[in-house]
Amino acid sequence: MLERKTADLTSTFSNLDANRLDQFLLTFTHEVQQLEKYYPREMITHAIHPIRHLAAASPFLERAQRWPRGYQGDFQTIEHILNAENKASPGTMAYAIEDFFLHSPICQQHRNKVTAQAALISSVIAGNGAARILSIGCGTSADLYACSEALAASACEVVLVDTDVSALEYSRGRLPELEGRLSVIEGNVYRIAKKIPAHFDLIIIGGVFDYLEDKAIVAITKELRAKLNPDGILFFTNIATGNPYRVSMEYLADWCLIERSSNDIFNLLKSSGAHERYEIEKEDTGLTYLVKVYKK
Repeated sequence: MLERKTADLTSTFSNLDANRLDQFLLTFTHEVQQLEKYYPREMITHAIHPIRHLAAASPFLERAQRWPRGYQGDFQTIEHILNAENKASPGTMAYAIEDFFLHSPICQQHRNKVTAQAALISSVIAGNGAARILSIGCGTSADLYACSEALAASACEVVLVDTDVSALEYSRGRLPELEGRLSVIEGNVYRIAKKIPAHFDLIIIGGVFDYLEDKAIVAITKELRAKLNPDGILFFTNIATGNPYRVSMEYLADWCLIERSSNDIFNLLKSSGAHERYEIEKEDTGLTYLVKVYKK
């Protein structure tokens, strides 16, 4: 069954008209979900290698298969998404693939998260011109960059944390208005959370929890919430259960996220002692939860 189904999919994709790409991806998703009932992911991935090879004509998907910086969701890939820049040649299937994914809801939710984070940063600065802000897994710091004018007019202090020193260097370079008020810490938040200084008015974790197991999230949330000032806010996001782009992300790329329901998130907060006062909502695509946890 595996060979027959994947051969049929490969034949269809090889001769596909760009205008029917969305219909093919619906079929691809359905067929792979059926195969997952009987075969492990590694076997399916191997069987659809010809489809993956064709899809990798898209620079975006090629990068998401290869992950040249050694980890999923690296800052350069996220920048590609945020800019929605089609790097393929116009008029080609590669261009159609690139265009489809960069303008799909699963990429839009990244942009929505940044918008939400920027709005929260602006709100905190408006209420406290000397706020201390911590950004975990800062990546390109697009949220802070969107608040450049407000940051320049403030006395805010910002601490950036990321595992990728190049992301930290990139962020520092685009935030010159924070000269003398910006600190960077290279490292995995799970390992260094206890070493991060305390007394923040806002802690933003972004999409880091999409990649972490429950035990790590509970430990990080407990540790970071304790570092908030009395009126402080801890903000994080998590991809929601039922992501319709999961199959495309995992099989056409190699981008695997840990989906969670609102109840899953509540249980994580309860386990970390952070469930007494929090807000949870979905961004506009409905694919990702935005969570605010309050110190008191």
